[in-house]
Amino acid sequence: MFYNQQRVGSLEISDTSDYTTDESRVCANVLIRDARLIPLDEVSRFLTSIAMLLSAGTGEEYAEAKHNMETALTRAHLAKRSAGLDAAPEVVVEVSFLGSAATYIKLRTRQDKEAESRVQHATSHQNGAGMTRRITKLFSRK
Repeated sequence: MFYNQQRVGSLEISDTSDYTTDESRVCANVLIRDARLIPLDEVSRFLTSIAMLLSAGTGEEYAEAKHNMETALTRAHLAKRSAGLDAAPEVVVEVSFLGSAATYIKLRTRQDKEAESRVQHATSHQNGAGMTRRITKLFSRK
């Protein structure tokens, strides 16, 4: 992961041992090595996005992800506050999420359909323009 062109951490997403197409369970690990460089509200928005993508829309999955995220952010906030008092070590944010990739899969499917629709629209528009040119040429021969 990068912030202002500086490498600040890593994001690892992997399938679980019981992953199937019907049960798309995944695990995500986020490690921000030095959160002093990033405002915590931006870290929070980033982690919330991941939590939302890894919840299947169920309150339970999202609540667990939100709890893990808030715990990590609280630790980081406390470390940042104490960092102001001392020559601080790095402020590390580490969060693990376990959930379903269903929301991500739905969004990706929707984007694929929208892209396909745009291509079809552009193709039909080009075909229509080509037909118009052919008709114009046909009538201009007189």
